[in-house]
Amino acid sequence: GTNIIAGLRKGEKLAKIGKDLLKNEGLEPLIIFLTDGQPNVEMSDPEEITKTATELNTLSPIFSLGFGNGADLDFLRKLSLANSGFARNIYEASDAALQLKLFYYEVASPLLANVTFQYVPGQVAIFIK
Repeated sequence: GTNIIAGLRKGEKLAKIGKDLLKNEGLEPLIIFLTDGQPNVEMSDPEEITKTATELNTLSPIFSLGFGNGADLDFLRKLSLANSGFARNIYEASDAALQLKLFYYEVASPLLANVTFQYVPGQVAIFIK
């Protein structure tokens, strides 16, 4: 079986340790979660897993990779979006290595982290087409 929440707990713990160790390096840890996307051990409800993982999160984005055609990509998208990441499905094909390489390029060099925008009241206009 797949104990998704145990893996996410361990990832969060390691990300927190990494964040503490790297705080002076200007580096930000991230979590790359590899799964078949089928939770069936300990906690099996995708909404409960997403809620618990988000509560545990130390501001590290979670990027999910669902392997195979049976991966619950809807769940993985919700989990990743709730934690500032995104999800991708790695399809069973001869180009799986290329799919992983392209994913790596997407996450390898984040340009910004923890960005907050503050707008001056009365100085911002909304245009709707």
